[in-house]
Amino acid sequence: MERVTPKASGGPPDKTETIRKAYDPRDRNKRSIALDLKSKEGKEIYLQLAAKSDVVVAEGRPGMPERLGIGYEDIKKLNPKIIYCHISGFGYGGPMEQVPGFDPNYVALGAVQGQIGLRPHRHPCSHN
Repeated sequence: MERVTPKASGGPPDKTETIRKAYDPRDRNKRSIALDLKSKEGKEIYLQLAAKSDVVVAEGRPGMPERLGIGYEDIKKLNPKIIYCHISGFGYGGPMEQVPGFDPNYVALGAVQGQIGLRPHRHPCSHN
């Protein structure tokens, strides 16, 4: 991510600038990388990073990290002191356990979309 400064013209930031600004509070002092965990190289890089990390936070359907060879037991072999957290969109157990979870799913299921949009005496708004 790169830091965004206001335009010299004083005009509103473009969409890219607005998106980057939204990430600033959450990504302060962080770096990011995109890896293909199904590739040998991506998995190797992930495991190298996990081996020297204090905390790993993984997300995906239950069982996904284990299928890819990057679950808690795999990481613990490389780094016995690791703190490992796995987040699943719809939890463990239950009818939606294996349903991929993404923001639009949560918004729709939570009936948030019915609260968004033009209504008398209200301005349009976004769920973000």
